[in-house]
Parts: sequence; structure tokens; C-alpha cells
Amino acid sequence: MLTQAQYDGRLTYYRRVAADVGVPDLWLDDAAQEMMIRWWRSGWLEGSGIARRAAIDAVRRYGPRTMRGYRHTTEQLHDRLPARDEYGLVATLIDLRKAMRVLTTRQRQALSRSVAGRPMSAAESSHAYAARRKLRAALAA
Repeated sequence: MLTQAQYDGRLTYYRRVAADVGVPDLWLDDAAQEMMIRWWRSGWLEGSGIARRAAIDAVRRYGPRTMRGYRHTTEQLHDRLPARDEYGLVATLIDLRKAMRVLTTRQRQALSRSVAGRPMSAAESSHAYAARRKLRAALAA
């Protein structure tokens, strides 16, 4: 059994771990409770990485988010491209924007998650690989 002080301390720790991994503020309490349940189901094991794995699962469940909790998609980046510049960078970005249209939604999400360095599942990793392959082919053409 845990005392109330131990419970509160562990819950605070789980909230911090969830926030560090990228769970939005709105979902921190839910993620912390899920982490506490997973810890309890594990037989109260300490130091086995249960908290971090549970937090990563919570991020996957609540979707790709920035540290502030907002959805970050590649479509939002495309809408902010400038109209022209002196160095030809815009032309390259416009080519990339056109090439991104050949990707599926899952591939775009996995690619943006990969670029951001967020944890990914095996399926997301394969979607990111396919996205890179399609982009190389589209930009080479």
C-alpha cells in the first residue's frame, strides 16, 4: 500500500515524465493515471522504464503534438511559404510542396514526426521510410 504522500509524489513524477515526452497539458492527468495503473499492474516494479514507455504510449494515443499541445502538421508549414526571394529558395520549397502532395496523410504525419525526433512505432517508421522514398523520386523527376 502507498501512503497519500507517496501517491502524490509518484503522480507528480508521472506528470513530469508525460510532459517531457510531449503529452499536452490537457491530458497530463489522464496520462499520469494510466502510468500509475501500468506501474500497479507490473507488480510495483521500480526502475524498469515503465513510466517512460507508458508516457510514450500516451503521446501516441493523443496524437502528434508540439510541446505546447498543438497539432503540428506539414500542411500548416506549406501555407506559410513566402511568395518570392532572390536566392531561388522559394522555387525549391515550392517543388518540395508539390512533391509532398504525392504522400498519403499517414506518410506526411510520420515524416513530420521523424523530422521532429519524436518516438515512433514500427508502422510509423515504415511510413516515414516510404515517404522519403517517394519524395526523392518526385524531386528527381
